[in-house]
Amino acid sequence: MPLTLDALTILDAIERRGSFARAAEELARAPSSLTYAVQQIEAGLDVLLFDRSGHRARFTPAGRVLLEEGRALLAAANALAHKTRQVAGGWETGFTIAVEGILPVAPLLPLLDAFYQLGQATEVKLRHEVLAGGWDALAAGRADLVIAGGDAPAGGGIRTRALGHIEFVFCVAPQHPLARATKPLSQADI
Repeated sequence: MPLTLDALTILDAIERRGSFARAAEELARAPSSLTYAVQQIEAGLDVLLFDRSGHRARFTPAGRVLLEEGRALLAAANALAHKTRQVAGGWETGFTIAVEGILPVAPLLPLLDAFYQLGQATEVKLRHEVLAGGWDALAAGRADLVIAGGDAPAGGGIRTRALGHIEFVFCVAPQHPLARATKPLSQADI
């Protein structure tokens, strides 16, 4: 019998349930079919997976390796099946948000928590960007969404939505000529 996911599932059930009989019950199979399947795996690999010398069959060191490594394969197969269903259902497998350094990340955390409560396996990555680096990350494909201050670069076909506003204070060094201004500054003054 070639090594299959079904064979690995059988070994996993035997170890978790503690006996062939209880594993067979969990898998809705006859105990004799599990015994036969294990014998086929052992014959196919030319390795003993169980020490049957005592009252109960116990995994040999080789059987233990197959069990542990097999569990990793079962987990990977389950993750692959989940990801396939996720993509078929219209969900992205990964999504990167670039956040400009001038903006706080804290307001995003409850939103990300609510997103993860949906139970989708989409991996969300946050990137910290500075000096219009978010727009560059979007243009270069390193980000799927940008949360940034200011206007989007012209000509990039980028759609934007306002989320709020940020108050800025114009500051200059005390010795700068604009520091002596007595009235509010205009664009021409700047």
